[in-house]
Amino acid sequence: MMRSTTEQVAEYSERMRYFARKQINRAQWEELLDKVMPLPKLQEDESPGRGWTMANNKRELVTQLFESGRGTDIVGVRGTAWGAYNAFTEYTTHHARVNVGLPKEDKAYDQKRSERVLESTWVGTNKKLTQKVEKLLLEA
Repeated sequence: MMRSTTEQVAEYSERMRYFARKQINRAQWEELLDKVMPLPKLQEDESPGRGWTMANNKRELVTQLFESGRGTDIVGVRGTAWGAYNAFTEYTTHHARVNVGLPKEDKAYDQKRSERVLESTWVGTNKKLTQKVEKLLLEA
């Protein structure tokens, strides 16, 4: 049986209020990053390659968003699960790479990129990532 939109919005609102009250320390943040964006394992004497560097860059960007992204200047946001959730959603909606299929010089590039980001946010990889973050924050 489907829940009403009103019930779904009320449940979502309660989860977000919970996130706003829940503090996240540095160790918890690192643990969340390890679960959501794990770094590829390196062999004992292996130096980081392109894949490891790209993964680390994503983690650094999301950490920067957690510490100083949009809305972190609002009192009570920085250092909370709400701030963590927002860092990941800002990443997925503004910074994550999507396959546009056009060169950046193409006049249609920006429009196509916006469409691909929206699609990924609603039904694709970015939606899965934010759902995983939400689930992990609720469990923490």
